[in-house]
Order: sequence, then C-alpha cells, then structure tokens
Amino acid sequence: MNRIRWAGFVLLVVLGCQTTYHPTLPPDPVLQPIDVNGVAVVISDLRPAWEKTPFSGRVTLYHLGGTSPEPWTLLAKETEAIVNAMAEKPARVEVSVASFRLVHKRGAGTSRPVDASGKAWGVGGPGGGKNTAGLDPGGTAPSASGSDGLLGALGFSSIPKEANSPDDPIDDHPAGTSCKLRATVRITFPGGREQTLKVTAIANGETDSKYAGEARSMAVKGVLRQYSFQFREAVGAPQG
Repeated sequence: MNRIRWAGFVLLVVLGCQTTYHPTLPPDPVLQPIDVNGVAVVISDLRPAWEKTPFSGRVTLYHLGGTSPEPWTLLAKETEAIVNAMAEKPARVEVSVASFRLVHKRGAGTSRPVDASGKAWGVGGPGGGKNTAGLDPGGTAPSASGSDGLLGALGFSSIPKEANSPDDPIDDHPAGTSCKLRATVRITFPGGREQTLKVTAIANGETDSKYAGEARSMAVKGVLRQYSFQFREAVGAPQG
C-alpha cells in the first residue's frame, strides 16, 4: 500500500514539475469592420477553440496576442492595401479566418528557444512586460506535460487531440518557427456579383538571430506576404 502511495506521489511531483506556467492571456481581439474608401471590409475569427489557447512542449502554440507586431492588425492592414489596389472596387470584402496559428516545433536533437519575459504568452515563465533581451537564459523552456521523457512513455501529450485532426494537423508544421493561415475571402461587387477565393499559406521564421521574437515576427510577415500574393493574383491587383 505504501508503495502505491509513494508511486502516486512521485507521479504528481513529475507532472507538476513538467507543466509550463501559463500567465493570464490577453483577450482575443474584437475585429471591427473597416471602411476602406467606401468598401466595407469584415475580418472574422473562425478559428477552433483549441487554436486560441497556447500550449508548450515538442510542439508549441503561441498566443497571437503576445506577438509583435500584432498579427491581426497586420492582416487588416494588408487587406486594406489590397482593396485599395483593386482596379474594380468591390462593395464588400469578407475575410473568414479558419486558422491563423504561430507554432514552434522542435526537430530531432533540438531545444526550443523562448522569451524569458513570457511575452509570447504560454511559453516560459510568468511575465508579460516588454522583452528587451528576448533571450532565454537557460536555453530551453520547461516542457509541458507529456512532451517527452517519462510522461511521453506513459501516453500523455501536451498537444490537444483536436490539433491533429486529419484535415490540418498541427504536427505537419515544419521544424522551427512557422505561421499558417487559412482563410476564405468573399468579394461582393456592386450589382451583387461575387467572387470567392481560398487562401492557404505557411511561412518559416528561421533567422541567424538568437531572438525568439524575431523568428515569430518573420513567420507572421512571411505568411501575410503569401496571403497578399494569392489575394492580389486572384483579383488582378498589382503585386505590392
């Protein structure tokens, strides 16, 4: 009996030691319609619930609100620039975002860089202030429950089951930092004619810098460049 209690105590200690602290997350953005010279632009956040809650481990999902520049603001600005570049002005543009995720995936034999201040929200320790250094003093963040080691062998995992659905599994992201965007754009022209396009883009954010924030920023900007290219090509707008 004592052995069973001792084994249970050890397991609880291991679980507690390997669970990453998650500070209070910033609220998801309230995406307001944008008036672009008379064109109504509406961006809708239709991401699944699991994609809005960060987790850490072999695959780390960052909270978009902890990334600078803020990805939703960049998406809105890029959409506004595309609408302004269109030769035939629409009456309304709706961007329905099905997935917008910023991920770090550890490759074989690699460790995961993190921000020491917790600026990325859900990675590293408590914090939230501006990260002036951007470096992880210890080289790696605490592993989330079941990311590897003993707990992995016991069948635990830090990745939600929903994150690896067959249609778009998060485990398909390449090693390193990457950002993926999936959206449907519906364009309504005066008179009622409509055009719909699907945008799927993914971009890596690897740099020679040791700043984890720089890799995240590069990945977001890269995916929005692809979004812009696909959108502009579909509507015949000049590439910016």
